[in-house]
Amino acid sequence: MFKELQKYLKKFGLETSESTTSMILGALVVILVATMVYGYFKNQQSVSNPVIPPPVEETTDGELTPPTNTETIIANSPITISNYTVVTGDCLWTIAERAYGNPYKWVDIAAANNLADPNLIHPGNVFSIPR
Repeated sequence: MFKELQKYLKKFGLETSESTTSMILGALVVILVATMVYGYFKNQQSVSNPVIPPPVEETTDGELTPPTNTETIIANSPITISNYTVVTGDCLWTIAERAYGNPYKWVDIAAANNLADPNLIHPGNVFSIPR
């Protein structure tokens, strides 16, 4: 690799020693890693508060229509209603955290809804949120 880079640099009239070639390759590696780390953290910030579109309702004739309440559901917004419909990505822990501000109260939600397996919930399930 060093020899190939040195040959390439010689084409542009740059004579380099092995240590200079090593420095150039090292700088390229540092720039590449820094770019990857920046991209990773930039993407993490954009998914930390995803906006989940509202579910689609089916009419009696089989057509799909948007729901009457067209507000989007923000995944980190507090739950203030007494019945909550599970959306993709929910678990009892996050539902309890949003409803009560205390994720350990997931047990109260599981008990109020007589859940046999609290780890098994699906989008579309409607849970009562005891207050």
